[in-house]
Amino acid sequence: MGNKKPGFTLEQHDQLGLELQTIFDRMGAIKADLGVCYPRSGKDGKAYQRMAKVIDYINDIRSEMDEFAFNEFSHIQDLDTKKLYYRALRDDHITHPKPIHPYPEE
Repeated sequence: MGNKKPGFTLEQHDQLGLELQTIFDRMGAIKADLGVCYPRSGKDGKAYQRMAKVIDYINDIRSEMDEFAFNEFSHIQDLDTKKLYYRALRDDHITHPKPIHPYPEE
């Protein structure tokens, strides 16, 4: 058996939650654009279908990380850990935030 790993701080969960929500929102917008401009099914719909899988994988990660956060911080009263990874539930949710780690300007 290995040593127990330390897990994230609450701040790290909050930062990752923002990153994953941002990626989820952006991938959803790209998927919508693909669905308008390209086929959604069949051989020619692979880009759309793969984007749908990417979104599913991101959601799976969010769910798993939400479970970690709940297990690590459920002792804090008035903390809704769901709002760390499902930020659309928050009053301060921004639909198109600037990336936390933006690409260099070209």
